[in-house]
Amino acid sequence: MILLGTLVCTSYRSNLSLGQMEKPIVKLFVGGLPPNIKEIELVQLLAIYGEVLTVKIVRDRITKNCKGYGFLEMANIQAAENVIEFMDGKPFKKNNNLIINLVKEKALSTLAKQSLPKSQLVNERVTSEVTSKKKRPRLNR
Repeated sequence: MILLGTLVCTSYRSNLSLGQMEKPIVKLFVGGLPPNIKEIELVQLLAIYGEVLTVKIVRDRITKNCKGYGFLEMANIQAAENVIEFMDGKPFKKNNNLIINLVKEKALSTLAKQSLPKSQLVNERVTSEVTSKKKRPRLNR
């Protein structure tokens, strides 16, 4: 899916019992978050613009404070566009301006690697590391 020249990451949730595919999910990056934000606060702020499916705030492992950014999954592209249009650049808690962007789609090779068994991935990484190293030119003596 392409939106204004930017690739948008969409994924499909499958309903295995019915064998049907649900609507695409759009992922958003949210920056400018304060250290003490809770997931529920972010959902309450953005849910008025569209259905928020998941929220992931990136936190420091030791202090458990927000590192200043997180990710959202919205139910559809219209909800994501609404959030970006109305909330991008707006102040939020103590003059932090929100930065909201669509997450770019992963390269096809990355998606293909995700479907490989772990043993093949390890072998592929080792092989690519060995072949990708540049040799130094030999000195003629």
